[in-house]
Amino acid sequence: MAKFSDQLTDSHIEFIEAQKMFFVATAPRDGRVVPFYEFLSARDTLVRTAESVGPEKMLAYQRENNVTSIDGLPTGLFPETGNEAGNA
Repeated sequence: MAKFSDQLTDSHIEFIEAQKMFFVATAPRDGRVVPFYEFLSARDTLVRTAESVGPEKMLAYQRENNVTSIDGLPTGLFPETGNEAGNA
């Protein structure tokens, strides 16, 4: 997630220089620049994908990719794996 720094340290600069591309953005912490969006409809991408590959392939994909969250925490989707939510 986002990290806030008042200034760039030598290690920041070293990290940035090592990247092929690096994006830095600034915004007020109170969210004043976050735009309002109007909900038009739900996206059907996941539904269409699931229908096209079938339930067996979707379950295999989920077992391979969805046992932990992006930050490494257990999702609890497959308790039989011993990876229940709350038991990292």
